[in-house]
Amino acid sequence: MKVHPAIWFALGTPIALNFYRAMPSGELARVWYVWVFVAVAILLSRIKPVPDAAISPMVLIAMAASAASLGGDAQLSRLIYGLNIVALLCIVWRIADDWLWLGYFSGGVIELSMFLLGNANRGTFGPEVAYSAIGQAYGPWAMPASFLAMIAVYPVLWYNQRANKV
Repeated sequence: MKVHPAIWFALGTPIALNFYRAMPSGELARVWYVWVFVAVAILLSRIKPVPDAAISPMVLIAMAASAASLGGDAQLSRLIYGLNIVALLCIVWRIADDWLWLGYFSGGVIELSMFLLGNANRGTFGPEVAYSAIGQAYGPWAMPASFLAMIAVYPVLWYNQRANKV
């Protein structure tokens, strides 16, 4: 049984991003986090036609965020790598040609909105921009709720896709 690439990306991206927890310092964790988005975009370019012009700015953003992080400015680093999250979402939206890729895109939109909602509740990018801002701002139920929302997108998209074929 062949598994659709969108499923591999939907499962693999959060796992790869969470390897930041294994880094020995916060600076390296932020560097890891920003470069994972670049790696995912490069992997997507091996499966779907992604313009090189979309990946080059992501590399520049990753370099800037890495420099800010290694320079000790965590807030600037997190704000900069937010641009790579948006860039990856734009790439996925461009390649989304079936409901599984739309599910992967929807998961990214949910994650971005959770980040923004959590930081807005903390004071809209106040003194510190958090990684898991939704959990820190709304309590321990918020992160599982966002993951459940990401999972719930797939049955809804499958149902709509199936209903449109009839």
